[in-house]
Amino acid sequence: MKTNRMPRVISDRFLQLLTVLSAALAVVVLTSLFVYIFSHGLSLINADLLRSDYWSLSKIVALDETSNQPGSYPRPENLGAEVAWSEKWGVGFVDHLSHEKKQLVLIETVAENSPLASAVDTSAGANQGKPVAMSAGLQVEKIDFTNASGTADFTGMLASASAAEVAETLDQSAAKLTSMFIKTPGGGIRGSLVSTAYLILVSLLIALPIGIASAVYLSEMAKKNK
Repeated sequence: MKTNRMPRVISDRFLQLLTVLSAALAVVVLTSLFVYIFSHGLSLINADLLRSDYWSLSKIVALDETSNQPGSYPRPENLGAEVAWSEKWGVGFVDHLSHEKKQLVLIETVAENSPLASAVDTSAGANQGKPVAMSAGLQVEKIDFTNASGTADFTGMLASASAAEVAETLDQSAAKLTSMFIKTPGGGIRGSLVSTAYLILVSLLIALPIGIASAVYLSEMAKKNK
């Protein structure tokens, strides 16, 4: 009898060892995967990632012709040293590194009476002709302008310019701003977070009443049978 049982015992032990090794291999692979994801992605998690939507919104804006000219706008005293201020156009720019490690130039602040405060949307769509709030955080992709001799030129991220270079170019060369190409921040997960929260809320609104009512019925009202 013992002789007949030995092959089966050996087979069972081998299968058990194979199961343990397979489980250990799966644990090692999953652990390595999580370590790789967190080690490479943890540095990308910041406030911009949580506040921004995944898709950025692009706008081409123009200024009101009656105010589209340089003036004199003293630098606000409360601005930090990192803000590059354009005294002729009353706008402050700042360099920013996105969560994707991309160098950006953002609008930091706009003077209340700056020509940029009269910006209107010229992009095709329902918002065409409507005012655009030049708020902090907008990416400055491109600013088209003409100089005193009427020659067209541009500055901004598409010209590989920093915040200081954008402000300096506007102060030294821009006699009139032809148009501005700006974008809202993108690449974030705000929309996904909001959608997930709504999905959880709707699921709870449906599942909780059904679950509680079923539990009350089964424990208090249903007959004690199968």
